[in-house]
Parts: sequence; C-alpha cells; structure tokens
Amino acid sequence: MQAYGLEIAIRAQRCSKPKSFGTLYWQFNDAWPSISWSSIDYYGRWKPLQFLAKQYFKDIILFFHPNSGKFVAINDKLVEIKAKYNIEVIRFDGLVVYQDSGLLSLKPNEKREIRALDTAYFAGKENNTVVYTEIIYGEHEENKTALTTYFRPFKDLELEPATLNVKYLYESN
Repeated sequence: MQAYGLEIAIRAQRCSKPKSFGTLYWQFNDAWPSISWSSIDYYGRWKPLQFLAKQYFKDIILFFHPNSGKFVAINDKLVEIKAKYNIEVIRFDGLVVYQDSGLLSLKPNEKREIRALDTAYFAGKENNTVVYTEIIYGEHEENKTALTTYFRPFKDLELEPATLNVKYLYESN
C-alpha cells in the first residue's frame, strides 16, 4: 500500500508540470528497527517501494485521469522520442472492451495528452474494469513504461471471492 500510495502522488505531481517538476519522497532509510514510511529498512533490505520507485521516476511515464479519461505522457529526456502506445480496457473476466494503439512523438521535456476515453462508454462498468497502458520506445525491453489503473478505489471493485483448494497427499512408510 505504501508503494501504491506514493506512486499516485509521484505520478500526479509529475503530471502537473509546469506547476511542479516532480517530487522527492521523505525518509529513504530507517535509523532503527520499526514500521515506517522508509523505502529501505534498518537492516538495509529494500521494501517494495524501493523497487517500484525506479519505475515512478523513469524519464518517460504515463498518467491516467480516471474521472476525465485522459491519458498523459511525460518525457523528461532532453531528446525527442518516437514511441508506440497501447491502451487496453479489460474486464475482470478477461474480456477486452476497448483497445487502441498508435505512434507517438514526444518533444524534449514535454507533457502531452495522448488520448481521452469517452468515460460515458464505461458508465456502470467501472467496478469490474482495469485500464492497462504502455509506451514502448527504443529497441530494448527496459525502454518501456507501463501503467495499470482502475476507475474506482480498490475497496469498491467487484472482485470474485477467493477460493482455495487444498489437496493432501499422504505417503505411507
């Protein structure tokens, strides 16, 4: 939850460019063993935030505004990039209800809206839908930035009840 909460804050602040040009998060490491907001614990072990912060601070990121349906791309590189974007809106049962892709050119240090979804199309379906977006630039797998977003908070999602099937195997001696 710590990593997810900070992801929302970091992406939102980076998306508010030029009012804000980013963010720093406080308390990088702990001075004593405790439960805290640090990203590295007292013993030097990385918490999930430390692993995911690398994604949040990439030079090229995405942001999706669930209320307006706008997708925003941010290029913090000092060179223009040419990329491909993919957008998929997927129901929890796996059905792809919307798909779009295209080519994109981002100028150096640019924030730009890629596309806007007609959110009225998804009205009434927000509780069981996920939005997956990615931008692929360059030739290597690390030159990809992806974002998974929901239209509603986690507590309001219509998730299937979890089931667990256990099968015991006995060995006779």
